[in-house]
Amino acid sequence: MKACLVLFLLCFTTFSAVVAQAPAAAPQQEKPIPATLITVDYAFTVPAADMAKRFGLHSMVGGSILRKNAANVLFGVEGHFLFGNRINEDSLAINLLNSEGYITGTDGLPADVNFFLRGFRLQVKAGKLFAIGANPNSGIFVTGGAGVLQHKIHIEDRTKSVPQITGKYRQGYDRLSNGPALSQTIGFINLDKNRRVNFFAALEFTQAFTKNRRALNFDTRIAETGTRLDLLFALRAGWILPLYAHSDNRFYTH
Repeated sequence: MKACLVLFLLCFTTFSAVVAQAPAAAPQQEKPIPATLITVDYAFTVPAADMAKRFGLHSMVGGSILRKNAANVLFGVEGHFLFGNRINEDSLAINLLNSEGYITGTDGLPADVNFFLRGFRLQVKAGKLFAIGANPNSGIFVTGGAGVLQHKIHIEDRTKSVPQITGKYRQGYDRLSNGPALSQTIGFINLDKNRRVNFFAALEFTQAFTKNRRALNFDTRIAETGTRLDLLFALRAGWILPLYAHSDNRFYTH
């Protein structure tokens, strides 16, 4: 009996020593949380190729609805509005200019006519988020997109005194063009653990293969029938509203 008691005490002491020396259990690895990301962003855009022949530096504003799954795969839709006031089209409305280089209105006075870039881009997008650091929902992301790009020269006659650019006649000067577009984006996305500071910043490259949809340019008397290569380089930054499926206030599941 004494031998059994001694053996029990010896085993208990040895077990206690082993438990005391065992390393603490590693914390559970945090995993990405599926979420729907609603974004609003602004982009400063530099045109190239045929786009630069018609327009200068301009801006884009828009947003997207993206789904981020448990594997940090991104997919969704995106839309942007293009706008700017730098027009590089040398021949625009050349047939309306007088010898002094301005457009005369029906009242005999110089008309207040302005030209602007207006357009849009719609795309479906897919990509991947590569987590950096301890937060598995933040890091470098890359996406690709496919959709359509449209742009035109918006003509604003503030004095309403130039009938040649009113109504359907305006279409002969607006260079309306559209066509399929591709894009590639790389950037950083931050989804705060406390759900307070959620943003992204990215560089984006767009290639669009557009065509002029007007039968004739009234100023040049030329019909543009070829395919344009419109290139856009953009620096984008935006705010994110993440919507999580969990009903509690924790950012991670345990």
